[in-house]
Amino acid sequence: MAVNPMLTGVNGIQSALKGMSHAAQEIAELNVDSNDGTEAAPRPTGLDEMSDSLISLKIYSRQVQANVEVVKTADEMLGFLLDEFA
Repeated sequence: MAVNPMLTGVNGIQSALKGMSHAAQEIAELNVDSNDGTEAAPRPTGLDEMSDSLISLKIYSRQVQANVEVVKTADEMLGFLLDEFA
């Protein structure tokens, strides 16, 4: 079975972007106002949760960068092959 590196890279980018979105949503929800209009009390583990979410955000960012390099390399290889065999 042949592996399509372009498709693999694009799928990796999409997956990492979903993860980034999830981590950003977690950060945004840490100190959300309650439904009755009063400010929500900070959660005791809020700092830990924020740290975890920020680390996840950075990891997903690196995954996007790595997968962009995969797509670039696949594009360059495809271009090279087309130039050689055209």
